[in-house]
Amino acid sequence: MRAGKEIGNRKTGETLTMLISEERNGGAEQLYLVRLPAWRPSLPLHYHLAFTETFSVVEGVLDLYLGRKRRHITLKEHDSTTVQIGQLHTFANQRDEASIVSSSL
Repeated sequence: MRAGKEIGNRKTGETLTMLISEERNGGAEQLYLVRLPAWRPSLPLHYHLAFTETFSVVEGVLDLYLGRKRRHITLKEHDSTTVQIGQLHTFANQRDEASIVSSSL
């Protein structure tokens, strides 16, 4: 996916816009802007083998779930957290308003 390209999921209403995609120090850096509509359910619990993922809330609230027990963390505007390599996680928007989140890999 190229920087500036937007894709959407008609079923969930989610949109994903790639802001940055570049090679750095032998790896890749990617930054996405994700719009989650109100009451967007979580993805299946998953993890990444080769990179961390940082979630930063630009607007609204993000519900982040960590580990098999799905420990719930609520991120509000300007909050961010990083999910480590191999750490199970998923996220959702369980609110009446849309959320906008940046996700960097």
